Amino acid sequence: MPITFKIDGRGLRGEPRVQVDGPDSVASCSIEAEDDGIFIVTYVPKEVGVFDVRVFWNEKEVPGSPFHPKVVNNKKVRVIGGWDTLFDGQNRMSLSAGQEKRLSFDVSEAGPGKLSAEVKGPHGMLPCKVEQVGSSRYRLSFTPSSGEHLVYLYYAGLHLPHSPVLAFAETADGNSDSAKVTVHGRGLLMANANEETNFTIDGSEAGTGIPEVSIVGSKAGVSVQLQSLGGNRYRATYTPRQPGMYSVNVTWSGRPVKGSPFKVNVASTVADPNQVICAGDGLQGGMVGKELKTFIDTRKAGSGELTAHCVGPHNTAHCDLYDHGDGTFSLFIRPKEAGRHALTIQYSGEHIPGSPFNVRIAGAPDASKVRVYGPGIDPGVLATYQSRFICETRGAGAGQLTVRIRGPKGAFRVEMQRESQKDRTILCKYDPTEPGDYRIEVKWSGEHVPGSPFSVMIFDTKEELSRYKLRMNSPTASNADYFQGNGTYSTAYGQVNFGQASWRGSEAQL
Repeated sequence: MPITFKIDGRGLRGEPRVQVDGPDSVASCSIEAEDDGIFIVTYVPKEVGVFDVRVFWNEKEVPGSPFHPKVVNNKKVRVIGGWDTLFDGQNRMSLSAGQEKRLSFDVSEAGPGKLSAEVKGPHGMLPCKVEQVGSSRYRLSFTPSSGEHLVYLYYAGLHLPHSPVLAFAETADGNSDSAKVTVHGRGLLMANANEETNFTIDGSEAGTGIPEVSIVGSKAGVSVQLQSLGGNRYRATYTPRQPGMYSVNVTWSGRPVKGSPFKVNVASTVADPNQVICAGDGLQGGMVGKELKTFIDTRKAGSGELTAHCVGPHNTAHCDLYDHGDGTFSLFIRPKEAGRHALTIQYSGEHIPGSPFNVRIAGAPDASKVRVYGPGIDPGVLATYQSRFICETRGAGAGQLTVRIRGPKGAFRVEMQRESQKDRTILCKYDPTEPGDYRIEVKWSGEHVPGSPFSVMIFDTKEELSRYKLRMNSPTASNADYFQGNGTYSTAYGQVNFGQASWRGSEAQL
């Protein structure tokens, strides 16, 4: 989806240039000039995450640049179990008056943001609670009153595609309370064509009543046998003949039970591995010591056994398959070593599309392996000073290289370059324009590299440099003896991610 913003250049000569960098990609952007010096910038992000938008005017970065917009995709917010399981035959969410309703959401692929909600009942807004129950999971809970409700759902302040959700809460009265009936069993989650399955209806807390069950598919209905288990408990047994989506309607004394109608996907008894869908960041690679996550959907693949196996250069990575109970799975992989890993995912003994996957695992960051060298970390004379220095990160694992330089205000600018996204050698320079005391900090994933921080003294004349070198040979010498006073200093920094290949840079006045 295109994103736009305006640049106001009224009264200025020149033209803007814009660079948009995402966590793992560069977004294409266009600039359209309007009347009176107004420019419309449009860019199309290819991924979610925190972006760096750098704006230049006549090749000079404007104040406040780079800007850091958060790009999200609210269509990737997933209700655990699927939206279809929440709606009744009238496309409403089924609620029970006075009984707490809970909804769980997975936002792992939606980008940086938070889930929020509002619930409007028949008589106004109702209290609701949204809590984060994991790194990428949220739970919404509220207690409805009797009647119609609207549930407004937001992610990063934006409406979800289904929002607002229409819901209706029933109230049971008399000696029978359908809201107290519980229904459970595999036959409410999934089934296989031509295979018998069942579920249990428990009305032991609901008072007197009789259950009724009807199952309707897109092509035909399914007959159901009810067997009394005693104590107002019943077993419902059915055998679907055709694969497809079915609606299971359960009532107690003529009133729908909580959750009815239930949506059940009936799969073909012949497993088809080509219908298995596998997606997620875990397929793109990761880092030693960090868990990878992949989502697998087998709902259209028929009945079969799902297996996963991940092998590195020397060791087998631990794989954990979590069954959501609705034909979908979460695969968690814990790599033990760096290097290329072969991830094999099979269904009924056959590879799914894309398997075996080639997963690249980077080593954990090791700041001690980073080398910094070059004339830019040595003292010198301003007129002939060469400020370039090299940061060599080969063998240091995946991480983020940060270069921070402190020196006279406005007298330098940090630049970082590399030949390609895969290059592990970074050329840095800061082009000082005034003599003074410059402090260079080089960090790898937050840790100082060997030699950092570097103290660099730059002088006006060779004589000053010579006196400095002689004095620094003294056991009690320090850089604090030079350039003392109340001069104004600033700090500039740049950073590069390795293993995720994003560029960032900024400048702040201190």
